[in-house]
Amino acid sequence: MQIKTRVVAPEILKLLHQVDLCEDMARIPARVGKLDRKLYLKLNEVLEAAGGKWVRKHQAHVFPGEAVAALEPILLTGTFQRDADYGFFETPAPIVKMIMARANIQPGDDVLEPSAGTGNIAVAALGKRPAALRAIELQGKHAVHLKARTDAVDTVTKRHVTCGDFLQQEVEARFDSVVMNPPFSRQQDLVHIMRARKFLRRGGRLVSVAAQGCRWRRDGVAMLFREMVTRDGGSIEDLPEKAFKVSGTTVNTVLVTIPA
Repeated sequence: MQIKTRVVAPEILKLLHQVDLCEDMARIPARVGKLDRKLYLKLNEVLEAAGGKWVRKHQAHVFPGEAVAALEPILLTGTFQRDADYGFFETPAPIVKMIMARANIQPGDDVLEPSAGTGNIAVAALGKRPAALRAIELQGKHAVHLKARTDAVDTVTKRHVTCGDFLQQEVEARFDSVVMNPPFSRQQDLVHIMRARKFLRRGGRLVSVAAQGCRWRRDGVAMLFREMVTRDGGSIEDLPEKAFKVSGTTVNTVLVTIPA
């Protein structure tokens, strides 16, 4: 996947840190004063790249979800992506290896990968000889690639690839292992992880990548997420800095492990 990443100019990054963020809106406060047209256009470009749209009646850029979640990757990295697909970043091999080590998949286990992308984690999981693997992927082109890759693996594992929205799947089956690298944007990572926790059998284990902001954000979703991790005796560990740079993002990430 080719992604055009651009560095945010220092003066624009400074402005972004002064913008008032409230629910789905980002508003330039009066204390900043009137911006000259060149500066405003540069700021507008970054806000639009993050998903914001100027709405005159609100005198603000309005986002499809929380403004703070949309802008978080930009504030953290000082970069933005003009045509970014914040929903999909392939899992690099070293991170796949770490996920497999934490998950400790055993032969005969039932394994689930929500939002499986093109299959880096799923293929590694098949190498552990589970009894069954279920992989779910929203984007059709990725699901086709995912199925081809998993079908090519020499294994007796039962495989089921679903093209659909994981968040809309019924909690019917229970799995021994859930391994995942969910979308990062607008806290989808936390929402996906909390949903995926419900698919675990007693004694099972969930291992997931998440954006580092889950450690310190003070909004309701992040706080509920941390409460769940603490309640279940889970852990959040930092991954190497810029671990996903090879995949197109410099957002820093963590590895979340949750036992059932």
